[in-house]
This record gives sequence, C-alpha cells and structure tokens, in this order.
Amino acid sequence: MQRHLAGDRAVASAMVNSHPRNLIACAAHLIMFMRRLPGLPPDRALRYGVSVDRRLFDEYGLFDETMPAAEDTEFLGRLPQELQPVWEPKVQTVHRNETRLSRLLADQYRRGCRRGDYLAASALNTPFRCFRDTFRDRRNARKLAKIGLSDQDRTFAMMSMPIVWLALLVKSVGVYIGVRNRVKAATRR
Repeated sequence: MQRHLAGDRAVASAMVNSHPRNLIACAAHLIMFMRRLPGLPPDRALRYGVSVDRRLFDEYGLFDETMPAAEDTEFLGRLPQELQPVWEPKVQTVHRNETRLSRLLADQYRRGCRRGDYLAASALNTPFRCFRDTFRDRRNARKLAKIGLSDQDRTFAMMSMPIVWLALLVKSVGVYIGVRNRVKAATRR
C-alpha cells in the first residue's frame, strides 16, 4: 500500500518458499521462482505477483479470461513502459512447494509439455533447441540463488542443486515432447 500511496500504479512481489528446509521444496522453488527471490536487485527480478491500481483496468482493459495461462503477462504487455511494475521485495508471497520428489518431477514434466506446446506455437524453434534452452536454466538457478537468498536459505538452495538439475532435465524432456507433438500435429494438417 505504501508504494501505491507513493504513486506506483503496479507493484511486483517476491516469492518465498513454504518449506525452506526441505531440499525438494527448495528445488521446486528455485525452478519456478528463481527470478523472484527476495534478495534480487531490480534489474534481475521478474515483475509478477503484481498489485495493480484498479484504474489501470479502466484504462488498459481487464485480464483476458479466455487465455489458459499467462493472462498477467499479456495484461502487463499492454502497459506502457512508465507503468510497468516496480520491484518491491519486501512484499512477499509464500508459495506452497512440492515436498515429494515424484510429485515434483511429474509437475515439471507437465509444465515442460505445456511450455513446449506454447513455444512451438509461438516460435520456429526445433525441439532440441527448446530442450537445450530449458535445461540451461540450471546455471541461472545457482547464480540467482546466491544473489537472491541469504544465510540458511542459500545453504539449503545450494544443497538442492542436484534435484534442480534432475527436475530441469525432466522439464526439458517435457518441453521437447510438447514441441515435437505440436510440430507433428501441424504437419498432419
């Protein structure tokens, strides 16, 4: 509210882990929210979890309810540069992360398939390139955890890196399959 009262019309929040001492949950959190960790500087943070001044909806329209995902991204894309969300890491949302490896891997595979389907529909990338680009995120997870987390949270995040790598590999396979299936379906038409 302070940021809104100070004149900021869109304020982005950080994400914190529901189970910061569980290595599976740490891995899940890093995979999904490595760019929204509370210690990240503004130039490294993704601007989501946005609190929006309601007048922006009057000026730029509402979220597109027909979209199955990314409706917030689409809405923020309609805002001019000067109205893009400001980063406020003191505002934090706790995300309930998976604590069981089998569920984490199944979730990442599903997310990968959806991402692959999206990538195939929106760009001309080969399935292998999409796989590679997704798996490369493991490098960012380590770098951003070192910057965006402090003390024990950082220690547990570093200990979870083998799980991060495994889960990103599974997600990358899902991306590959999602792209490949979309390309196959398009060539049949």
